[in-house]
Amino acid sequence: MQDYIRHTTKQPRQNLIEFISHVDPGTAQLGMNSGAYIMLDRLMTDEMIEFASHLKLRTPVYIEELAAMSGRSVEEAAKLADDLCQIGILIYKPDDKGVDRVELPIFVVGMLEQLMLAGLDGDQYEMYPELTVGFMKQTNYMAEGNGTLLPIANHGVHRPVPIESALKNESRVESWENLEHLIDESANGSFAVMDCICRKLRKAYGELGNDPDKEWCMPVGYYADYMVRTGKARYVTRDEYMQKLKLADERGYVHNVCNHEGKDYIEYVCNCDYESCMSLRVATYTRAYNIQKSNFVATVDAEKCVACGSCVEKCPANAVKLGQKLGQKHKTEYATADLPNTTNSLTWSKDHYDNDYLLHRKSVQPETGTAPCKTNCPAHIAVQGYLRMAAQGRYPEALELIKKENPLPAVCGNICNRRCESACTRGSFDQPLAVDEVKKFLAYETALQKQICPV
Repeated sequence: MQDYIRHTTKQPRQNLIEFISHVDPGTAQLGMNSGAYIMLDRLMTDEMIEFASHLKLRTPVYIEELAAMSGRSVEEAAKLADDLCQIGILIYKPDDKGVDRVELPIFVVGMLEQLMLAGLDGDQYEMYPELTVGFMKQTNYMAEGNGTLLPIANHGVHRPVPIESALKNESRVESWENLEHLIDESANGSFAVMDCICRKLRKAYGELGNDPDKEWCMPVGYYADYMVRTGKARYVTRDEYMQKLKLADERGYVHNVCNHEGKDYIEYVCNCDYESCMSLRVATYTRAYNIQKSNFVATVDAEKCVACGSCVEKCPANAVKLGQKLGQKHKTEYATADLPNTTNSLTWSKDHYDNDYLLHRKSVQPETGTAPCKTNCPAHIAVQGYLRMAAQGRYPEALELIKKENPLPAVCGNICNRRCESACTRGSFDQPLAVDEVKKFLAYETALQKQICPV
């Protein structure tokens, strides 16, 4: 930020503030202190501001029309429009015949995200670190100003959509809640992947953790074409696109689609993790969860649940709790808190926010929310889960569950000091379960069936 402060003007650029009021009126009142101002001040020349100001918000126009509106030649208008598209201020949105048009998008979701991937002379996110500061300020301000006032319905910036396999038992699912249908209706044959903007941001702040930041943003349709054309994304086949979604689902990411294009059309699918996604983070920070509300509620399949705790650990809103009916040495207590919907949303203020929201995941702390054997295991393996699977004869599935945390079950089955067994509540009655022997058996039994060396 010091480099930005040295180069920025002491007085606010009034033309830039007026442009911001055109794109995002809610933040214009902040003047030079808005996230939008910090991001656009470095990137937009006065000529660019004047040129872009001729466009109506979210109204595509042909280059010839924009040339006439701005008093420039078609060649000059085309060059300026392309520069603004490269930066991320405008987007290409061709007509049905493929003739170029450009559009001035809203700031969130739209211009804000594009600025983190764009650049005329390289990656401007790397060149101008103040973009990450502006991104954070803009997103937080949006959530603080509007998040708690959203009704209990799907009116947030993003809409979480389940994958099709999760809805197979539903008797009736609307088309706008079927992810594969939304993708095919919107793609028009164009599928792309690109780096995740939010993960880039968290990486800049040194908070990325174990979440990889590679190509989890997945545009479709004209938006995919625009992103590829300006060097922000790469094309993939439909099969590759769907395989990427499947991988995201296996990792427990939330599939988010945009709400601003209407219910039946999407520009992209975001695959979000609660540690990095700005929408999920600000919803948790302000505790205004309607910012990220799905139209579906998860339920437990008692026949399949083995109390492994994975859903509790991955739930982005920390809404899932586990452990009330599990045998534990000490009773698990869960804290309750007011939410905007249960109090007065109009008086919801920063006093209600959770500044340490990443740390306050009380139901997933090591000593709560799961079985004592899993808690005591250094690898945090879902012991009670694979024991139940083994009892049901589901040996390959039990071994797969072990290998999620421990790739060497046979080795550990022979040398482990069995901390899980020392915490086993069955020992209070007679003897602890022979957990380690079961683990070793699963490794050798599966290896014998597949005729491979057990590890």
